[in-house]
Order: sequence, then C-alpha cells, then structure tokens
Amino acid sequence: MYKKLCLFSTLFLLSSLITTTTLSAQLRAYPIDDGHSSITFSTRFSKLIEVPGSFGEFWGHVFYDGEDLSQLSASIIIAANSINTNVKFRDQHLQRADFFDVEQYPYITFSSTKVVTRGEQHFLKGEIELKGKKKSLEIPFQMIQNISPDPWGNKRFTLAGTLKVNRNDFGLGEEGEFFHRSIADTVSIQLMMSMAIRNTDRYNLFKAPFAKAIYEKMKDKNVKEGLAHYVEYKDQEEAKFVHSAQFLDIFAQRLIQYENLDKAIKVYQYNNELFPEEDFTYSHLAHALFLKGKKGKALSYSQQALEKNPQNTLAIELQRHLSE
Repeated sequence: MYKKLCLFSTLFLLSSLITTTTLSAQLRAYPIDDGHSSITFSTRFSKLIEVPGSFGEFWGHVFYDGEDLSQLSASIIIAANSINTNVKFRDQHLQRADFFDVEQYPYITFSSTKVVTRGEQHFLKGEIELKGKKKSLEIPFQMIQNISPDPWGNKRFTLAGTLKVNRNDFGLGEEGEFFHRSIADTVSIQLMMSMAIRNTDRYNLFKAPFAKAIYEKMKDKNVKEGLAHYVEYKDQEEAKFVHSAQFLDIFAQRLIQYENLDKAIKVYQYNNELFPEEDFTYSHLAHALFLKGKKGKALSYSQQALEKNPQNTLAIELQRHLSE
C-alpha cells in the first residue's frame, strides 16, 4: 500500500509549487523523482571481478530553497528487498539473514544532519541505518543542475554523490569465511537524485468537466463552493480516482501553483477530514502550513503522519525543520 502512495507522491506530491514568485526562495520540500534517479553500487569478488548492483525501490524528500546549500537536508528510504545484481540466485541470497536480512530489516534509511563545505567540495553529513546498525557518514556531492524548469515545465534540480562503506560495519556477509575471503570489504555507492515538483498545467484531469468546474469555483469564488460541487456530484463519477484521497489533493497542489496558499490549506484540511486514514493527507497539510509559517500546526500534523506511517519522508523532514 505504501509503495503505491510513494509512487503517487513522486508523481504528484507538491506539484503546485512550480513557477511561483512568492515562494521562489523559500525552503520547501521536493520529492525525489525515482523514475529519473538511481542508487547503484559495486564491489569486487575474488579481487578481480567488479560486481554491480542497484536498488529499484526508494523514496524520499529533499528540503532546499534554491539558493543556500547549507540549508539543504534529505531523508531517503530504500526497500532492501529491491536489491538487484542481475543474478536471481545471488539476489535471493543477499536478502537472507547473513546479508541484508530483509524480513527483519525491510528498510535502509538515511537522514542528513547538515551540509559542510571544504573548499569547493560539499558534503552531506548524516546517519545511515542498515540491518539495525547506525553509522554516521559524509556523502561528497555536487549540484548537477540547480532549480530550473525542465522541458515539461516541472521545477527540477539534480544532485550526484558517491561514497564508500565497509560492509562489515553492518554485518553484511556473516555466514562463514568464504564470503569474507572472496568479497571485498569496501562497497562503492553512486547516487543520482533528481527532485521534481510537477507542473499541474499538464494534467488532463483539469480538462474533464467535473474537475474543471470544481477548480474554477475554488479559484474564482471560494473553496467552500468548489467542495460543495464535489460533494454534490461526485457520486455520478464512476472513476475510482475521483473517490480517492489523491483527487482533492491535486486541487490543493494546483492552487499553490497559482499562489493560492490559503485556499490550498482549506482543501488539504477537508481532504484530511475526509480521509483521516491516509498518512499523506496529514503530511501534505503539514507542509502547506509550514510554507504559511504556521509551525505549531505543521508540527502537529507531521507527527500524526508519522504515527500513521513511520516511513513518510515528508513528515520526517518536516519534523527535523520544525523541531530545530
């Protein structure tokens, strides 16, 4: 279930913040675009063979204001069972207890603590947790492209980083001496992270009569009239998406895109009341309140999101910034 929500977050989360002027230099959350990002690694086998691999499922958020790298922070979660070295038998073994032990430790997490700069090199300091063991580390990184519109009008920036870890620090390969003799201790990790806020102008949703009528009422009149139209006519719509928490969430995103933050907050609040079981209705509302400067309320809603789902990276990042 959360995998689907994370995919939704990557595709749709906070897309309404694009092309704004008022919020252009404000610290805000950018979801990782997993379709244009990668986490790859390599290590040596028998001292001669370089074995590559990757993780196919991950999600996260990066807070950034577009100007001050020292304020950048990130939270990333990787599904350990998504490891792929292109050899099925090996991948199955890597998921067992002597390596990643994915049944007991399904997630690999990273949360940054601060950015430090030495000369022209930037480092993202933070803590990684893998197989129940925590370790502080520094990730040398560079800004490949600062915030700018891509060809589809999405607001995007891209970071790249590399680091090396010792697998023994996390108890990877504990079964017998064979693995310790044949597999190198050092694992090289390559990160390419592209963060994107989607351009809602490209969504076909707003061309549909039902959605178009709701949005126009919200924009030109008030949120109450738009929601009243939704309530009155939603049962006539057969599409399941119309009856999901994601539907109204997109209207809030679009309202923020056109600098209607107060109206967006009202939509997020209604959506949260309508779908209190969905963790992202709390975290999206919390982020909008954060942008509005209502830190106390934002802190409360982000905490509720984490109570619903501890792997909600937007809420994790909000808690970090709001607790400072």
